[in-house]
Amino acid sequence: MKIPPTWIWGDIGNYYGAAANAFTCYDNLFRITFKSPKEVGEKAEITSVAPKIEGLEIVNEVVSSDNNRDLAYVFGGPPDKNRVIRGTIPKNKKAFTIKASVHHPEELLAEALLDQLVKEGIFISGKVKFESVDKNKLQDIYTHGSPKLEDIIKVLNHESVNLFAEHLILQISAEKTGVGNREKGIELIKGYWHSKGIETDNLFMEDGSGLSHFNAVSPAQINSILIFMAGKSENREVFINSLPTPGYGTLSSFNTELFPQNSLKAKSGSMTRVRCYAGFLELDSGKVVAFSIMFNHFSGQNSKLVKEIENLLLSIKKSM
Repeated sequence: MKIPPTWIWGDIGNYYGAAANAFTCYDNLFRITFKSPKEVGEKAEITSVAPKIEGLEIVNEVVSSDNNRDLAYVFGGPPDKNRVIRGTIPKNKKAFTIKASVHHPEELLAEALLDQLVKEGIFISGKVKFESVDKNKLQDIYTHGSPKLEDIIKVLNHESVNLFAEHLILQISAEKTGVGNREKGIELIKGYWHSKGIETDNLFMEDGSGLSHFNAVSPAQINSILIFMAGKSENREVFINSLPTPGYGTLSSFNTELFPQNSLKAKSGSMTRVRCYAGFLELDSGKVVAFSIMFNHFSGQNSKLVKEIENLLLSIKKSM
């Protein structure tokens, strides 16, 4: 597993900072459940960790808070299995669960396989080993198929699963070159859009998900891609249907009554002081327009900004 070099330390320990791996399992995350005291500022207790990770050591610095949000963050990256958790969780919770990234999913997969074999009455002696082997000397005994690509993309766009996006960029490279390589995947993606007439000189990609702060893309570039997908792509329906509608996914906070009959289909993207939306809006006139809205380095509350964006889209819907 190679984490993109421009991802920041504060992200890679959390579930959204899980990197792609040939042996990805459990979405490369584990869950940590806390019990928080009634008093504010008191230390929360870790009650469970699932799945079990051999060698995991956690330094718990999480305390209770009046804030009813998950503000606990996990720090730690490969190859170390130590984790430090800092921040706050809501007070007086019998069970409050957060998610953290797994950097050695191959070990979890091996343990899960061994456990299942034992349940089936097949016992294995010795310990799990990881080593390079000649695949031509191996015999296939079972093939497990993945969900359809369109189903993966729908979950990705609804839930903003960074891990899935990282896997897809590696798969693009593997399909074209035989090797899953991030840099080659980026080169292929930029080359594809350039061939469709989209300006890519100022499209900067460092990963597949957008988690890197070194990425840069303009609203005009996003809009050009949306217009192509809606008008010329053979995957038009699959793509448009993969986008969330108000009340669902990354548009869960949008009012469904303001945008009836799926008149808004869009995806959000966000990180600290960044909030973006892009997609398709059906106007009251019946015309459908593509849009891309980006806010960088804003101050204030996310919830207020999202409401302003919702009002802006509603104004466009009614006035054009």
